[in-house]
Amino acid sequence: MEKKASSFSGQIGFVLAAAGSAVGVGNLWRFPYLAAKDGGGLFLLVYLVLVLTFGFTLLTSDIAIGRRTKQSAIRAYETMRPKWKFLGILTFLVPVLIMTYYAVIGGWITKYAVVYLTGQSAAAAEDGYFTSFITSPVSPVVFALLFMGVTAFIVYNGVEGGIERVSRYMMPILLVLVVVIAGYALTLRHEDASGQMRTGLEGLRYYLTPHMEGLTVSRFLQILLDAMSQLFFSLSVSMGIMITYGSYVKPDVDLNKAVNQIEIFDTGVALLAGAMIIPAVYVFSGTEGMSAGPSLMFVSLPKVFNAMGKAGVFVGILFFVTAIFATLTSCISVLESITANCMEIFHSGRKKTVLVLTVIYLAASAIIALGYSIFYFEVQLPNGSAAQLLDIMDYVSNSVMMPLIALLLFALLVGGLNLHDSIAFGDFYKSSKRMFKVPGYRDGAIQQGFDYVPEWDTFLVSAYQKSGPSVIYAVKDGKTVRKVILKNEDGSDFTSHVGGIAHYGAYLYVTDKGGLRLFPLSDFVEDGKAESGSGGFLNTYNNPAFVYIDAQTHYLYTGTFYRAGNYETPESERIKTPGGDENTSVIHVFDITRACNGREMKAEIPVAAYSAPGLVQGMTMTEGSIVLSTSWGLSPSHLYFYPRALQELYSVPEKTYRIGETEVPLYYLESSILQKTVKAPPMAEELVYQDGKILIMNESASDKYIFGKLTRGKYVYGYEVKE
Repeated sequence: MEKKASSFSGQIGFVLAAAGSAVGVGNLWRFPYLAAKDGGGLFLLVYLVLVLTFGFTLLTSDIAIGRRTKQSAIRAYETMRPKWKFLGILTFLVPVLIMTYYAVIGGWITKYAVVYLTGQSAAAAEDGYFTSFITSPVSPVVFALLFMGVTAFIVYNGVEGGIERVSRYMMPILLVLVVVIAGYALTLRHEDASGQMRTGLEGLRYYLTPHMEGLTVSRFLQILLDAMSQLFFSLSVSMGIMITYGSYVKPDVDLNKAVNQIEIFDTGVALLAGAMIIPAVYVFSGTEGMSAGPSLMFVSLPKVFNAMGKAGVFVGILFFVTAIFATLTSCISVLESITANCMEIFHSGRKKTVLVLTVIYLAASAIIALGYSIFYFEVQLPNGSAAQLLDIMDYVSNSVMMPLIALLLFALLVGGLNLHDSIAFGDFYKSSKRMFKVPGYRDGAIQQGFDYVPEWDTFLVSAYQKSGPSVIYAVKDGKTVRKVILKNEDGSDFTSHVGGIAHYGAYLYVTDKGGLRLFPLSDFVEDGKAESGSGGFLNTYNNPAFVYIDAQTHYLYTGTFYRAGNYETPESERIKTPGGDENTSVIHVFDITRACNGREMKAEIPVAAYSAPGLVQGMTMTEGSIVLSTSWGLSPSHLYFYPRALQELYSVPEKTYRIGETEVPLYYLESSILQKTVKAPPMAEELVYQDGKILIMNESASDKYIFGKLTRGKYVYGYEVKE
């Protein structure tokens, strides 16, 4: 089918197109109006919190569903689970309703752009101009049809050739225009009839300052509801659009990064729109001028532009051209969502589908445009407002269906995060078994190191705390049986990051700056201990992020963690491998049996070094593989499998590496010998290999990263290894 061949060329194309869908007329008039109405900075704060939590979840889920299923809304939900088909139908109906009136609003904006371009700005500022225009039986219809025709033409030309190409130009231009107008608005000054001087900077301060006067629980709930409705409207979530766009996303696109970029773009434009409109309205109309609500764009702003004099004509042109770009990109996304779904339902090609839909929505746009003249009537909505055809469609789609869909999605998917988790890491979970709950995920600990003591059938987990000493948890039979506080030799709190732990003989080796701290193993596996004091230090000639001890060979491995900007390794560790990889970390290998009483490292103990990639958090070995875990932030973790017999692969090492005073052979963990890669949930830390499974400890369940509690992140999973 034609739709399946459609795709965005890459991440930039997708982000700009998705941002174009998100950035619409709602950003330019609805957001500033709500911000002014709902306490300025208070509304902004609530909205930003929702964007970073609720919005991120919904947007990621929508895009992930599309990319995973390669289907549009109806088929996507059905593909996930057949009984969810109804959710897909509801989601599909939202853009169907929105499309009936979106081109009408686009026509209004186009009309005002023409007015300003043709030198009729003074007429637009007159009382009754907007009412006279929308009640005309001809003019609003003509402009609505024109706007609808342009939208259909772009969608007719497909994803890469139409939508992406337009978005690549329109979105940067839109951003520039908004920044320019916002900057100009801050320079405005005006003295009203009473002699009061108001400035754009004062308007900006009004916009950003949280106004808490008269704040009650009911008022806060109303602000919360307004912010949430704006979130749905602005991000294009819960309407199937982002599912459709997600189905066009190529596998190599970083989903988390793309979602962040879309949110930043959309929220940035909304914030700039507020900084553009509110200061201008404040300067010329005071706080009273911001109560115009939805008519702000077509009634209040023309009056503001007129008050600016000749400069206002130029600003008005820039503003309405900007609004055209924003509205057109959003209108394109709505029609594309409908098109994609219809192509799947009716098994038709793109061009035929677009032509049929164009005819339908040209007729619908004309009817809605005539809702203020020939087809005028009034209906009382539940919110108390009197509504016409356009208002009814807007209320049903945005105030009823979209919140309902979002709530259903969250109810069905335990907060929505589980869906994203299941989609993004479905292959991992299919090959994994839930082992036990991450210890300490409720008491402020941030889990890091992981080890298994077979003699005691006990797992050990190290964790640092936001304040206070580092700790070791012991897990036996799937239950946390003890928590042991770590102490220094002098009895003070041991507050290391404890990124890695491993046992050998009578000691537990814990990573510390410059090497490994030794603690009596019995303190952690035997009952009755509440704390353990360090009794020695092994210099590993690096700052280890993890440690692994191979019980068969008696080799100890300690490696560093590299991330550009904040976790830089020494230049000597940044090695270009024979295969062309840019490795940035080195793993030091020691023969632990040659340590003196397990208390100090001698210079002759190093036996080898492994060049490794960055972001490594843990290491283990299976019968045939060296396995590294890598992670950073909310991006997916990865397990990298390399052949265990490196000495056989590199019988003659390319070079040697100096550890302390000893030259040792250097081997390369590089892509040329990579056996396989496994994508895993975010924040994987150290690994344990047991009974054919690689057990993964992650820190996402901690209080610091609460999202793990809402998904499967509070469990240790065992990934089944097939050698």
